[in-house]
Amino acid sequence: MEKEKTRSKEARLTDENRAESAKLKALYENARHGMSQAAFGMEYDIGNQGMVWQCLNGKQAPISLKAARGFARGLGIEISAFSPRLAALAAANAEFAEVETDDYVDVKRVNVALAAGHGNVPEIEELVGHLKFTKSFLRSCGVTSGSARVVNVTGPSMEPTIKDGAVLLVNTNNREPVNNVIYALARPTDGLIVKRLVQIGGEWFARSDNRDFKDIPIGDGEPITIIGRALWMGAKL
Repeated sequence: MEKEKTRSKEARLTDENRAESAKLKALYENARHGMSQAAFGMEYDIGNQGMVWQCLNGKQAPISLKAARGFARGLGIEISAFSPRLAALAAANAEFAEVETDDYVDVKRVNVALAAGHGNVPEIEELVGHLKFTKSFLRSCGVTSGSARVVNVTGPSMEPTIKDGAVLLVNTNNREPVNNVIYALARPTDGLIVKRLVQIGGEWFARSDNRDFKDIPIGDGEPITIIGRALWMGAKL
């Protein structure tokens, strides 16, 4: 009887539903977020481990809009990246959604100086305070208060895009390299740096927006670790 119920549920799945799950699974596995399915489901309000597994593997029922929103937030992507159908549904629902209270949440500010010049030796992350962001702003950036960090930037190599002395909001759950996007990186020889990742002929380079600084080849005998994607900058005028 139980097997018959399961077969009945899976019969509701269309080829489109299964394709959505396959795309989502590939994005999930490539994201390198470092979270278990259970932790991911809890953090992004998707459900338990079984629900996350079900969405990723196209079992029993199609991906729900609630789950799609959770995966999009957790992976830092648009719903349309895996389901144009659900993206259209989300847009339609948004037109009739009530305006929510734009509450503020604290984001940890830590004493790690992300060097945008020649680099600083990374310190142990130590909480030195908080900056407040609205929940809606963090959602628009695809980050939660738990995975976000605010850090100081030192050095002129990313000017004029990022000023020396600015603070940077980083999503530590988004570590998948995307061409021409700015990331916080860990470089063994220089410590933590902020650079734009660029791909040229299949090779990745860490590039400064200030072209007085040379590109840094990645994978040339020196491991460089992506700490997180830069989302927002605040600087003194």
